[in-house]
Amino acid sequence: MSEEKIALFDFCDTMINFQSADNYVRYVKAHVHSTARMRMLEGLRKFLVKVRLMRILQVFSREGYVNKRMLLRQLEGLSEQEMTNLAESFYRELVRPNYVPEVIAEVMRLRQEGYRLFIVSGGYDVYLRYVAEEFGFEDCIATRLDFQDGRFTGRYRGDDCMKENKVKLLREYFGRESLRDCDSVAYSDSKSDIPLLKFCRKGVAVTRKNCPPPPVRILCNRDWISANGFEVLSWEN
Repeated sequence: MSEEKIALFDFCDTMINFQSADNYVRYVKAHVHSTARMRMLEGLRKFLVKVRLMRILQVFSREGYVNKRMLLRQLEGLSEQEMTNLAESFYRELVRPNYVPEVIAEVMRLRQEGYRLFIVSGGYDVYLRYVAEEFGFEDCIATRLDFQDGRFTGRYRGDDCMKENKVKLLREYFGRESLRDCDSVAYSDSKSDIPLLKFCRKGVAVTRKNCPPPPVRILCNRDWISANGFEVLSWEN
């Protein structure tokens, strides 16, 4: 019997060259009627960032990234159909033109070699489904938006698929402690995804060949890669 082959791909700054979740929210806001409630919540969010309270709130939060949730809450009440239509437009206009070619080449290679492919991301399921269809991913383990009676509740359904939650959701999905007992590989750009990279037999850190200017330059610290024995896949900025 041949060994099971599974490949896991982070999405933001791995398959594409930007962070998608907050940008999807901003894209939706730019294409819908702005309400007083939406403007009030955005004003509160900006105030918390300005006075540096957002980081303090994050320390005590048990439900994921506070800024991410406050942005998303602004879309509460929008129809599921409208958000789905805009998710498809977001995918066509912003996601597809910004794929990282070196990572997409890995996706195609592994698919040809018979790997089962999965996206594992804190991005939102409403647009990641189109990426999955485009490249033949078997499924998306992602942050799911919650809809009730055809309207968005402003919340996630279940856990935000970030940091250690990725491994939690993967264990629930596959029904096993890790995938290290099979031919498995995980790809991610982020130090916060060390648990994801260690979930598989092989972890591959996706890095930029040239560091961006400050303040993003701090993201180029690669000591965590060598310290954990991960392989490296570099891409051009």
